[in-house]
Amino acid sequence: MKRLYLLIICLGIAAFSYAQQPGYYFGPRLAMGQAQFTGLPGFYNGFAMQVGLSSSRQFTEAFALQFTPFIGLYNGARQNGEGDGAYPNGMRKILLYRDNYNIYSVEFPLMVKFSGGFRRAKFSIFGGPSLGYLMAGSRSKQYQDPNYNADHGYSGHSMEDLKRGMYSGDVGVAAELEASRGLVAIDFRIHHNFTPLGTLEGTYFSAHMMTIGLAFMFDAR
Repeated sequence: MKRLYLLIICLGIAAFSYAQQPGYYFGPRLAMGQAQFTGLPGFYNGFAMQVGLSSSRQFTEAFALQFTPFIGLYNGARQNGEGDGAYPNGMRKILLYRDNYNIYSVEFPLMVKFSGGFRRAKFSIFGGPSLGYLMAGSRSKQYQDPNYNADHGYSGHSMEDLKRGMYSGDVGVAAELEASRGLVAIDFRIHHNFTPLGTLEGTYFSAHMMTIGLAFMFDAR
Protein backbone atom coordinates (compact mmCIF):
# COMPACT_ATOMS: atom_id res chain seq x y z
CA MET A 1 0.00 0.00 0.00
CA LYS A 2 2.84 2.39 0.79
CA ARG A 3 4.26 1.83 -2.69
CA LEU A 4 0.92 2.72 -4.27
CA TYR A 5 0.77 6.01 -2.38
CA LEU A 6 4.39 6.72 -3.35
CA LEU A 7 3.53 6.17 -7.01
CA ILE A 8 0.61 8.59 -6.75
CA ILE A 9 2.79 11.25 -5.11
CA CYS A 10 5.56 10.88 -7.70
CA LEU A 11 3.13 11.31 -10.57
CA GLY A 12 1.55 14.29 -8.86
CA ILE A 13 4.77 16.25 -8.45
CA ALA A 14 6.15 15.53 -11.91
CA ALA A 15 6.68 18.54 -14.22
CA PHE A 16 4.37 18.54 -17.23
CA SER A 17 4.67 20.55 -20.46
CA TYR A 18 1.02 20.40 -21.55
CA ALA A 19 -2.36 20.21 -19.80
CA GLN A 20 -5.99 19.75 -20.71
CA GLN A 21 -7.84 22.80 -22.02
CA PRO A 22 -10.47 24.40 -19.72
CA GLY A 23 -14.01 23.14 -20.25
CA TYR A 24 -16.50 20.47 -19.18
CA TYR A 25 -16.11 16.76 -19.92
CA PHE A 26 -18.51 13.92 -19.05
CA GLY A 27 -19.29 10.33 -19.99
CA PRO A 28 -19.73 6.71 -18.81
CA ARG A 29 -17.20 4.88 -16.64
CA LEU A 30 -16.75 1.19 -15.79
CA ALA A 31 -14.24 -0.08 -13.23
CA MET A 32 -13.37 -3.51 -11.86
CA GLY A 33 -10.94 -4.73 -9.28
CA GLN A 34 -10.61 -6.11 -5.77
CA ALA A 35 -12.77 -5.69 -2.67
CA GLN A 36 -11.07 -6.13 0.70
CA PHE A 37 -13.21 -6.80 3.76
CA THR A 38 -11.89 -5.89 7.20
CA GLY A 39 -13.03 -6.25 10.80
CA LEU A 40 -13.59 -10.00 11.06
CA PRO A 41 -11.08 -12.87 10.74
CA GLY A 42 -11.11 -15.27 7.83
CA PHE A 43 -12.18 -12.88 5.04
CA TYR A 44 -10.94 -13.44 1.50
CA ASN A 45 -10.46 -10.62 -0.96
CA GLY A 46 -13.29 -10.57 -3.48
CA PHE A 47 -14.53 -8.80 -6.57
CA ALA A 48 -15.30 -5.09 -6.82
CA MET A 49 -17.14 -3.23 -9.57
CA GLN A 50 -18.18 0.38 -10.20
CA VAL A 51 -20.65 1.42 -12.92
CA GLY A 52 -21.37 5.11 -13.29
CA LEU A 53 -20.42 8.45 -14.78
CA SER A 54 -17.25 10.52 -14.88
CA SER A 55 -17.51 14.28 -15.20
CA SER A 56 -14.74 16.85 -14.99
CA ARG A 57 -14.93 20.65 -14.84
CA GLN A 58 -11.54 21.89 -16.01
CA PHE A 59 -11.01 25.38 -14.52
CA THR A 60 -7.42 25.84 -15.66
CA GLU A 61 -5.02 23.79 -17.74
CA ALA A 62 -3.81 21.97 -14.63
CA PHE A 63 -6.71 22.05 -12.12
CA ALA A 64 -10.19 20.50 -12.23
CA LEU A 65 -13.03 19.26 -10.06
CA GLN A 66 -14.14 15.73 -10.85
CA PHE A 67 -17.50 14.18 -9.92
CA THR A 68 -17.80 10.42 -10.50
CA PRO A 69 -21.04 8.94 -9.08
CA PHE A 70 -21.32 5.16 -9.33
CA ILE A 71 -23.24 2.08 -8.31
CA GLY A 72 -20.80 -0.22 -6.55
CA LEU A 73 -20.54 -3.93 -5.76
CA TYR A 74 -18.48 -5.26 -2.84
CA ASN A 75 -18.06 -9.04 -3.04
CA GLY A 76 -16.28 -11.06 -0.39
CA ALA A 77 -16.15 -14.46 1.29
CA ARG A 78 -15.26 -15.82 4.70
CA GLN A 79 -14.27 -19.33 5.79
CA ASN A 80 -15.85 -20.45 9.03
CA GLY A 81 -17.01 -23.47 10.96
CA GLU A 82 -19.60 -24.55 13.50
CA GLY A 83 -20.15 -27.48 15.81
CA ASP A 84 -22.90 -30.02 15.19
CA GLY A 85 -22.83 -32.87 17.67
CA ALA A 86 -19.96 -35.34 18.05
CA TYR A 87 -18.34 -38.27 16.28
CA PRO A 88 -18.71 -41.81 17.73
CA ASN A 89 -15.26 -41.47 19.36
CA GLY A 90 -16.48 -38.42 21.29
CA MET A 91 -14.61 -35.77 19.30
CA ARG A 92 -16.65 -32.67 18.50
CA LYS A 93 -17.92 -32.55 14.92
CA ILE A 94 -16.91 -29.29 13.19
CA LEU A 95 -18.64 -28.44 9.92
CA LEU A 96 -16.72 -26.04 7.72
CA TYR A 97 -18.64 -23.60 5.55
CA ARG A 98 -18.04 -20.58 3.34
CA ASP A 99 -20.00 -17.34 3.68
CA ASN A 100 -20.32 -15.26 0.52
CA TYR A 101 -21.37 -11.61 0.62
CA ASN A 102 -22.59 -9.19 -2.04
CA ILE A 103 -23.15 -5.58 -0.95
CA TYR A 104 -24.54 -2.93 -3.30
CA SER A 105 -24.05 0.81 -2.87
CA VAL A 106 -24.57 4.13 -4.62
CA GLU A 107 -21.70 6.57 -4.01
CA PHE A 108 -20.82 10.15 -4.92
CA PRO A 109 -17.07 10.99 -4.95
CA LEU A 110 -16.11 14.65 -5.47
CA MET A 111 -12.40 15.10 -6.10
CA VAL A 112 -9.80 17.68 -7.02
CA LYS A 113 -7.59 16.76 -9.97
CA PHE A 114 -4.17 18.06 -10.99
CA SER A 115 -2.99 17.17 -14.47
CA GLY A 116 -0.53 17.76 -17.26
CA GLY A 117 1.38 15.88 -19.92
CA PHE A 118 2.00 15.99 -23.64
CA ARG A 119 0.11 17.14 -26.71
CA ARG A 120 -2.38 14.28 -27.03
CA ALA A 121 -1.87 12.52 -23.68
CA LYS A 122 -1.90 13.68 -20.09
CA PHE A 123 -1.55 12.25 -16.61
CA SER A 124 -3.51 13.15 -13.49
CA ILE A 125 -3.49 12.72 -9.75
CA PHE A 126 -6.81 13.10 -7.94
CA GLY A 127 -8.39 12.67 -4.54
CA GLY A 128 -11.31 13.71 -2.38
CA PRO A 129 -14.25 12.68 -0.18
CA SER A 130 -17.24 10.55 -1.07
CA LEU A 131 -20.72 10.14 0.41
CA GLY A 132 -22.71 6.97 -0.19
CA TYR A 133 -25.73 4.89 0.65
CA LEU A 134 -25.90 1.10 1.03
CA MET A 135 -28.84 -0.12 -1.03
CA ALA A 136 -28.83 -3.84 -0.22
CA GLY A 137 -26.77 -6.85 0.74
CA SER A 138 -27.13 -10.60 0.30
CA ARG A 139 -25.47 -13.53 2.04
CA SER A 140 -24.99 -17.18 1.06
CA LYS A 141 -23.71 -20.09 3.16
CA GLN A 142 -22.22 -23.19 1.55
CA TYR A 143 -21.06 -26.16 3.63
CA GLN A 144 -18.24 -28.44 2.49
CA ASP A 145 -20.36 -31.47 3.36
CA PRO A 146 -22.76 -31.74 0.37
CA ASN A 147 -25.39 -33.70 2.29
CA TYR A 148 -25.42 -31.21 5.17
CA ASN A 149 -25.36 -28.32 2.72
CA ALA A 150 -28.47 -29.62 0.96
CA ASP A 151 -30.39 -29.33 4.24
CA HIS A 152 -28.77 -26.31 5.90
CA GLY A 153 -27.05 -24.25 3.20
CA TYR A 154 -28.74 -21.21 1.69
CA SER A 155 -28.23 -18.41 -0.81
CA GLY A 156 -29.66 -14.96 -1.40
CA HIS A 157 -30.52 -14.16 2.23
CA SER A 158 -30.84 -10.45 2.86
CA MET A 159 -28.26 -8.79 5.13
CA GLU A 160 -30.28 -6.88 7.71
CA ASP A 161 -27.57 -5.22 9.82
CA LEU A 162 -26.16 -2.82 7.24
CA LYS A 163 -25.45 0.84 8.01
CA ARG A 164 -27.13 2.82 5.25
CA GLY A 165 -25.02 5.98 5.25
CA MET A 166 -21.32 5.79 4.48
CA TYR A 167 -18.38 8.19 4.26
CA SER A 168 -15.37 7.34 2.10
CA GLY A 169 -12.27 8.78 0.47
CA ASP A 170 -10.85 8.30 -3.02
CA VAL A 171 -7.32 8.75 -4.32
CA GLY A 172 -5.80 7.70 -7.62
CA VAL A 173 -3.95 8.36 -10.84
CA ALA A 174 -5.16 8.47 -14.44
CA ALA A 175 -3.93 8.62 -18.02
CA GLU A 176 -6.10 10.42 -20.58
CA LEU A 177 -5.82 10.34 -24.37
CA GLU A 178 -7.48 12.74 -26.81
CA ALA A 179 -10.19 11.15 -28.94
CA SER A 180 -12.27 12.49 -31.83
CA ARG A 181 -15.06 13.79 -29.57
CA GLY A 182 -13.46 13.96 -26.15
CA LEU A 183 -11.13 11.89 -23.97
CA VAL A 184 -10.51 8.23 -23.23
CA ALA A 185 -9.37 7.84 -19.60
CA ILE A 186 -7.83 4.89 -17.74
CA ASP A 187 -7.53 5.26 -13.98
CA PHE A 188 -6.30 3.36 -10.96
CA ARG A 189 -8.31 4.24 -7.85
CA ILE A 190 -8.28 3.37 -4.16
CA HIS A 191 -11.71 3.75 -2.54
CA HIS A 192 -11.43 3.61 1.28
CA ASN A 193 -14.46 3.54 3.58
CA PHE A 194 -14.00 5.40 6.86
CA THR A 195 -17.30 4.16 8.31
CA PRO A 196 -18.34 0.52 8.88
CA LEU A 197 -20.70 -1.07 6.39
CA GLY A 198 -22.58 -2.95 9.07
CA THR A 199 -22.30 -5.74 11.61
CA LEU A 200 -21.84 -9.50 11.35
CA GLU A 201 -22.23 -11.65 14.46
CA GLY A 202 -22.36 -8.45 16.50
CA THR A 203 -19.01 -7.15 15.17
CA TYR A 204 -18.52 -4.18 12.86
CA PHE A 205 -16.97 -4.79 9.45
CA SER A 206 -16.02 -2.64 6.49
CA ALA A 207 -14.80 -3.06 2.91
CA HIS A 208 -12.58 -1.14 0.52
CA MET A 209 -11.97 -1.16 -3.23
CA MET A 210 -8.96 -1.00 -5.52
CA THR A 211 -10.09 -0.71 -9.14
CA ILE A 212 -8.93 -0.03 -12.67
CA GLY A 213 -11.47 2.02 -14.61
CA LEU A 214 -12.15 2.98 -18.21
CA ALA A 215 -14.13 6.10 -19.13
CA PHE A 216 -15.01 7.97 -22.30
CA MET A 217 -15.67 11.63 -21.60
CA PHE A 218 -17.30 13.86 -24.22
CA ASP A 219 -16.11 17.41 -24.68
CA ALA A 220 -19.14 19.59 -23.84
CA ARG A 221 -17.60 22.91 -24.87
